[in-house]
Amino acid sequence: MLRGRYDIGKVVLEDVSGQGGFMVSSVGSTAEGGWFVGHISRKVGDESNSFFWTDPWVVGTPLCERFGRLFDLTENKSALVAEMFVLGWGAGGAAWVWHRLLRAWEEEMLGECQTLLFNLSLQDHSSDRWLWQPDLDDGYSVPLKVSIFAWRLMLDRLPTKANLVIRGILPEAEHLCVSRCGAVESAQHLFISCSTFGSLWPLVSSWIGSSLVTAQTLSDHFTQFTTSAGDTRARRSFMQLIWLACVWVVWTERNHKLFRGSAHPPLHMLDKIKRFSFK
Repeated sequence: MLRGRYDIGKVVLEDVSGQGGFMVSSVGSTAEGGWFVGHISRKVGDESNSFFWTDPWVVGTPLCERFGRLFDLTENKSALVAEMFVLGWGAGGAAWVWHRLLRAWEEEMLGECQTLLFNLSLQDHSSDRWLWQPDLDDGYSVPLKVSIFAWRLMLDRLPTKANLVIRGILPEAEHLCVSRCGAVESAQHLFISCSTFGSLWPLVSSWIGSSLVTAQTLSDHFTQFTTSAGDTRARRSFMQLIWLACVWVVWTERNHKLFRGSAHPPLHMLDKIKRFSFK
């Protein structure tokens, strides 16, 4: 069992009893605008793996925030920049597909967006990459509910099917993973080994340009992931936040699948991680 005092982002959880009875204290708050927007920028390349709406690839702010109304109306929320460029994002371009006809003021907003994009050009044979602007003094912050969730995960106290069977809440026949991969739904399986949810990690590593994590236990996975982009304090803090965003999205997607019957592909989950990070 994990014991002692642990820092997750700017939240400290202290096991004062040695038996998992955590005392929670906050040592900071999320700055307005979010840690990601304030400390990460996108180096423009060929934009073959940058999302047009949700990545901060132009002027440092995601277009979904600057032109929120257009983002609400677009049919291609997960389109890549390169795809939009090929289709044409100028006036009359095929990149713009809407749920309905735009109103006059929405057309004006589209014109503003097109003006912003007019002089942008993609760099062939140059890959996209993220640039850190580390906050060495304060680090990064995460919502308290995510921090508590993470430590419940580390202590194996989430209501996975395996845990519910052990506690007699579910019959043993219902212990299989919600993704229907055929394996027992333990925490380690769900967040690391599952063919559906576990496939998210290579996408995340490719997104941020870090080495792929191969650890097969949650504690080792967390440690290896947080140092996979470099061992400076600022980068560890940044990677810690990304890891927390990943496991939070996996758990919420798992619950949507279980209780609503809905399922999203890994690329959609990656997009959710980015949007969650921006906020």
